[in-house]
Parts: sequence; C-alpha cells; structure tokens
Amino acid sequence: MTVPNVVGMKQAKASSELESWSFVVVKETVDVEDEAQNNVVISQSPAGGGEQTLGGTVVIQIGNYVDPGDDPGADYL
Repeated sequence: MTVPNVVGMKQAKASSELESWSFVVVKETVDVEDEAQNNVVISQSPAGGGEQTLGGTVVIQIGNYVDPGDDPGADYL
C-alpha cells in the first residue's frame, strides 16, 4: 500500500491522514530552532510514495521548537 506524504503537515492532521489509511503511527519529537516547524512533521519513514503493508507502522518526526537563546550551556562557552 502506498504511504501518503505527510511531511509539512501539522501533527494532528498527519496522524489522522495516516490512520485513515489504516497505518499505525509512531510519533517521535525532534528539536528545531525554526518556530514555524513546531508541531509540524519534519520527516517520515517510509517516505511518502513508499510502500508499507496494510496496518503497518509509519514513523513521523515532529518538530519541537527550542529557542536557541534558551541553551543553559551557552553561558559557559
């Protein structure tokens, strides 16, 4: 079964889209410094257009905005 491309979608919409195709969604978070990528799918595996069995797992990586100015170790550099 062809996996839809959900990269660039908000997490909730991407999960709903994949689940509507009977895929099991596994979510991972990835720290990003671009606030526009917060709660947005950064990547997926298998990639959009790839193949996966019905009921198979699709892993999506969700951006988690981290203010680069909030680095607690930055004061020690």
